[in-house]
Amino acid sequence: MEILETFRILRPGFKAQLQLADDRTVAVTVDLVLLRSGIVQCRFYGAAVLDGVFVNEVLSLHFGDPTGWIKVPVQLTNMVSSLSTQGVCWVVDLHVLPGAIRVQRRDYFRLRNPPVGAALRIGENADDPFITARARDLGGGGVALEVSPVEVERDAMVTMRLDIPDFGPIPVVGQVRRAVREGLNDTVVAVEFVEIRPAHRDRIVSLVFREQTRRLRTKPP
Repeated sequence: MEILETFRILRPGFKAQLQLADDRTVAVTVDLVLLRSGIVQCRFYGAAVLDGVFVNEVLSLHFGDPTGWIKVPVQLTNMVSSLSTQGVCWVVDLHVLPGAIRVQRRDYFRLRNPPVGAALRIGENADDPFITARARDLGGGGVALEVSPVEVERDAMVTMRLDIPDFGPIPVVGQVRRAVREGLNDTVVAVEFVEIRPAHRDRIVSLVFREQTRRLRTKPP
């Protein structure tokens, strides 16, 4: 998604969510949109909201349109606070960066080679051992795992543990949508999440977006 498309959508008065580096989110109102300089100025209220946040940090701005959610990486270039009748008012200048992601409703962006550990147990017998797996791609709706050659049928139920950095293992029950043998060494198993806590799904979505933003920042020019 191009930067210009972001500016076609954002307007003064637009409501959005600013996601900070520690995964906190802040409800903001867009006050000013400067296309030529690539700056969006937003306002929000709260005395300690930006504790631990520094100029030049890369954050993400989330907002919706009729087709879904748009997540835009932004760099904090300036922040100023003042007292108002509603409390401490923060005004922040956000420089829009390339790499915006449009997440369609009922769909999730998927990340290739996510930095997560994984283990898989096929079937519903709690006594069966878990198989160590490698996550090939991950999204809020499911995961593709590479495992040593196994026999698994489409629609089989599986139990997984996904080890999310800085969070820990997430238990998930899933259903196999595809299982493909690749060469002699691996089977790729595509699994749709069937039972997962909403907070755990949100954590996965947050990881996917944060890692995508990090990769865009570190990609050579």
